[in-house]
Amino acid sequence: MRKIRYGIIGIKGIGKYHLKYAIQHPLIELVALVDIDSDYLQKKATELKIRGFTDYRLLLAANLVEAVSIATPHYLLAPIGLACLQA
Repeated sequence: MRKIRYGIIGIKGIGKYHLKYAIQHPLIELVALVDIDSDYLQKKATELKIRGFTDYRLLLAANLVEAVSIATPHYLLAPIGLACLQA
């Protein structure tokens, strides 16, 4: 079965668990991370050898992912989710 190209938007807080389990899942190919903390993002993206973005809109424009986890504060879930659906 083909792996799904996957990204995680928000990798601190609860997002660290999204990251932990995405890495372990046999049907996920983790290809990108998004976080506004550029230092932490760069560290994780370099460690995993994947792309990192400080803005989720740049990830969506890059057309790298087929699915995402959104692990951001609750007030950001709707606008980010709608943007992901439109992409």
